[in-house]
Amino acid sequence: MLGFPGLAVVQVVTTHSTAPDGLALAGINGTILAILIAALSGYALIVFQSLDRMQTDLIDHANQINSLPNINRTSGYFETEGRDSRELLNLLMNLVLDQYHGVSLGLPDPFDEEQRPLRGQIMLAILSAIVEIPPFKGNHLATEDKVRAWADELSFAVKSLQGSLAGFADKADQLATAQDQGFELWVLDQELAEHPEDREIIERRRGEVTEETVARQLLEQFRFFLGVAINIARQVETDLDRIDRYRSNLPLRWVIPAAAVVLATFVCGVAIPMISPTVPKGVDAWFPGFVYVAALAVALGFGGWRYAARASRHRA
Repeated sequence: MLGFPGLAVVQVVTTHSTAPDGLALAGINGTILAILIAALSGYALIVFQSLDRMQTDLIDHANQINSLPNINRTSGYFETEGRDSRELLNLLMNLVLDQYHGVSLGLPDPFDEEQRPLRGQIMLAILSAIVEIPPFKGNHLATEDKVRAWADELSFAVKSLQGSLAGFADKADQLATAQDQGFELWVLDQELAEHPEDREIIERRRGEVTEETVARQLLEQFRFFLGVAINIARQVETDLDRIDRYRSNLPLRWVIPAAAVVLATFVCGVAIPMISPTVPKGVDAWFPGFVYVAALAVALGFGGWRYAARASRHRA
């Protein structure tokens, strides 16, 4: 080595950074890392803002259920207070299917002809009560988790009620005498008090009121109510599916590895050169350089994939 002094100098220069070079590389690496971290933070902010916006839309759509139209409440043929929707639905299905098991739940005997009108009255009482409690009204849906749990309950209730309405087609005789005339006649009395000049028309309408028409009106109101609830349920289901698809497309499984690489790059490219400026170039130069090139390639590839996926959805 004494015979070739230049060789030793060249070897040091090509494998190690000098003190000024190490500090300069630390500054460059620190700047590039700051840019990368800012870009990742910006991307994370966009992701959280997008999710927050979708969750806000979801909660707004779900809470529309609390504004469903009212239906006429029937008289108290059956005690519905204190019962939840699943219990009321169970009672309703017992009535629709003429299950004798319902007798143990306080329902009339399905094989007693004299009690058939009472069974119809209880059906309508349950229908008019169930729409006033969760999952239809009185919900407090402030978070995505609450909406998901509520959506499951609403789906169960809607499917059960759709089946119950189909079963009513076989029970017209029960429904024909199922509802008293009280509410409808009271409405007509109110109209007469406000518009005495229309007495003749109102009196004619009073004569047309029968137990059957009142029952049919309640059923029509309920069908409309259920149709609106179904539309809200479908919108909420669409919102939840949109959120799930958005989350599934996020590269969340790369977050921890990426954070580890950024930390390693900071240690090798900034921290070590600041503490010991004369370090191998593989530590403070080549490794950070490789990370930057890989990050650029990943960013371009991810961006291209998202663009292609979006373009394919638009074409479809």
